[in-house]
Amino acid sequence: MTNFFKNIFFLLFFLGCTTNTSVSDKMNKEKNEWELLNEIKDEKWNSEKIVAVLGRPNSILREGINNQEFWIYLDKNLNIQKWSIGISSEGKIHSVTFFPNISNRNLFNKENTKNYWGSSCLEKKEQINNKDFIDNIYYLDCGDGRKIYLNNLKEITSLLLVF
Repeated sequence: MTNFFKNIFFLLFFLGCTTNTSVSDKMNKEKNEWELLNEIKDEKWNSEKIVAVLGRPNSILREGINNQEFWIYLDKNLNIQKWSIGISSEGKIHSVTFFPNISNRNLFNKENTKNYWGSSCLEKKEQINNKDFIDNIYYLDCGDGRKIYLNNLKEITSLLLVF
């Protein structure tokens, strides 16, 4: 009976060591999300490159008269949104939004913005006046289509690139 359990344990251990990791898992281990955001913008990625690096999206939202798509990628461990990639009908990327979470929050603080997006980021506040409520939106405007949205505690909630 103990040989049976040893064999099961060995089989599970062997399968655990030989499972194939996806392309996006390999990419995320080699590069952090700051570096990916910079590469997407600097190298002018297209939809094919996004699929090659991040894989197929978890869902696709279509919007507007121009039939733009937003590819939604979920964090595989937390099952919450991690990326939103705006794709034009020609397959070109027009926007990228990254949503940091618990697993990478230490990488996304205001100090690291200076390392990755320069010290020229200006803190701004926008007021939204709705008939039911008034809301303040805080963000860092880093120029060149780069914005970092903050919550009321000044923690980073999302990073936006607009092309």
